[in-house]
Amino acid sequence: MRTAHSASTVSTGIAKVDRSSTEGANQEISTLAISALKKAPQRTSLDALPLHPSEQSFFIKPFKSDLPKQPHSAPPYIFLTVITVNSTQSPKGRPPKHVAIIMDGNGRWAKERGLPRIEGHRRGAEAVKRTLKAAQENGVEIITLYAFSVENWNRPKVEVDALMSLLDRFLVDQLPVLIKRKIRLRVVGRYKELPEYIQHRLRKSEAATAQFTEHTLALALNYGARTEVVDAVKAIAQAAQAGSIDPNTLDYDSLRPYLYTNDLPDPDLVIRTSGEARLSNFLLLQAAYAEIYFTSVLWPDFDESHFKAALADYASRERRYGKTAEQLQVS
Repeated sequence: MRTAHSASTVSTGIAKVDRSSTEGANQEISTLAISALKKAPQRTSLDALPLHPSEQSFFIKPFKSDLPKQPHSAPPYIFLTVITVNSTQSPKGRPPKHVAIIMDGNGRWAKERGLPRIEGHRRGAEAVKRTLKAAQENGVEIITLYAFSVENWNRPKVEVDALMSLLDRFLVDQLPVLIKRKIRLRVVGRYKELPEYIQHRLRKSEAATAQFTEHTLALALNYGARTEVVDAVKAIAQAAQAGSIDPNTLDYDSLRPYLYTNDLPDPDLVIRTSGEARLSNFLLLQAAYAEIYFTSVLWPDFDESHFKAALADYASRERRYGKTAEQLQVS
């Protein structure tokens, strides 16, 4: 059961960070400076204090990756606005029904630790399990994960083969979990171009969970938004030629049945990890009015606190759909 809190705690201040690299600044901000702001928000110059993640989760709005230049002898500082969310509570307001996630940063996570890239992907699979659990516990009905794009075939064959093997193992291990927690598995993308054994595993998993309606895990596999549009246009052209659709009456609602996501609502929130700020050919049509949340956390490190931070940020936004704030207040 979710417990909504009345308001997030907002603190501002100047925190000392490591200017040697954006990555170093991000790490120090996310693990030390935020704790200092939490414990002493009234101060203007803050020393880092120990962080206790079990107590609270944090996010920065906005995160400034380009730190201000300082004289060589001057200490580096960055201005932060910090919103804290108690880890035992969910953000105020109705949670997004559908959250889509671009899981980025597995390779960088592994490289930073001197590990092979596939280890980053393996740890990323653990983050998937944590996120799926957090979504269900926080009232999110649908999670769509960008698992493998049409462009990912351009990666080295050894990595692609390892990713397929990892996907196969994930499906074997998680199918009993999905059934126990009554989560439907849904695949979006050209998955008939995936290896035959993966197709078999996906079909089996989809069939075994097809009866569940309250929660859905959608895996975007061999997915690309441009490919999706091309496939939809081809299908519409064939339908028009057969006389089953009038192209002159076509609108988005009548286009939706031809998309890979035809039985899913459009995402309310898109999350991208690792600090990159682009959609990378992911749900470009469906995400037209989605709120977008970028976090510098690498995907293997993503956990419930980061997911709840994204939900808190979503809850703080006003979704207008082209209307004015005054119109929303009237309605």
